[in-house]
Amino acid sequence: MKPKVTTDLPEWPKWKGMDDFRDKSVYSPYPEDSEIYLTILMETGCRRGEAVTIRKDQVKWNKEAINITRVPVTKYRTAKVRDVLILRDEHNPWAEDLLDYVAGLDHVYLFPARRKKSREIVPNEHTTGRTLYNRIAELDSKLLFEDVKNRDIMWPHGVRGLRASMLVAERDFTVQMLMKWFEWTHPGMAIHYTRTRDLAKAMGIKNVPR
Repeated sequence: MKPKVTTDLPEWPKWKGMDDFRDKSVYSPYPEDSEIYLTILMETGCRRGEAVTIRKDQVKWNKEAINITRVPVTKYRTAKVRDVLILRDEHNPWAEDLLDYVAGLDHVYLFPARRKKSREIVPNEHTTGRTLYNRIAELDSKLLFEDVKNRDIMWPHGVRGLRASMLVAERDFTVQMLMKWFEWTHPGMAIHYTRTRDLAKAMGIKNVPR
């Protein structure tokens, strides 16, 4: 059964937990792909079909931030696009890993297509959403799902959910801010990620019992 973002995601494990999770890529069939695919998905919060289309020339940056321009919003089947704004500071350490990768690219897409046997990059083609799914699913996510029985798979949309959790935990994003960042048209998902934190903050509770 396909996991559900609203019920199956863990609390934000902080960057230490995410680092431990990403380190699991060394045990996957294609370690370098799994590591950078996870990094890009986490930083952009994109759906897999959106992420695979991102080109190097869409990524702009300065000392403060990275801006990935005109990323398609595929859910609505329109020409709608969004800019993905990523801050560069201590609250978002993977931003530098993303930037190092992009700066070193000598091909068009962040997720280039590869030939099956040789693993050679196919010029001017991006990989498929299915391949992206596989590279994430091959990571062992038990570290993040310690309290969920038999949870041994992560999936790209789950990484998107972790990004939302991170924005609330590290940036104090509100419902409105999440809706704008992800280009959500309805507040349901944004409310899911912010409700507990906002209530505790309003009540003056700094440490919610778990």
